[in-house]
Amino acid sequence: MKKTTKILKKILLIASTIFAVVFPSRIYNDSKYNDSEYSTTAEYYNDLTNINLYPTDIDGVDVKYVDENRFQGFHLTPLTKSCISVWYFVLVVLREALILKVHKN
Repeated sequence: MKKTTKILKKILLIASTIFAVVFPSRIYNDSKYNDSEYSTTAEYYNDLTNINLYPTDIDGVDVKYVDENRFQGFHLTPLTKSCISVWYFVLVVLREALILKVHKN
């Protein structure tokens, strides 16, 4: 019984540590990096199948919609092929994916 209690205490400690790190960092990121342009468009998140509502005016990125039978999505191509623009492009794609994931739930 003591062994089980020790294991449960360790699990609780790990869970509370994760909680104490993740949620304050999410609150900080939301307050610092909140993009009000995309977060206020409720129709964008309510109708995910309407392609015209998706933002396609990303600086330094050419956005093309791809529609094949099994694959639908966006092809994002950086306009300049430097290392900095590629990393910026990756960050923009990740930010858009996170915005969709947060507002989809």
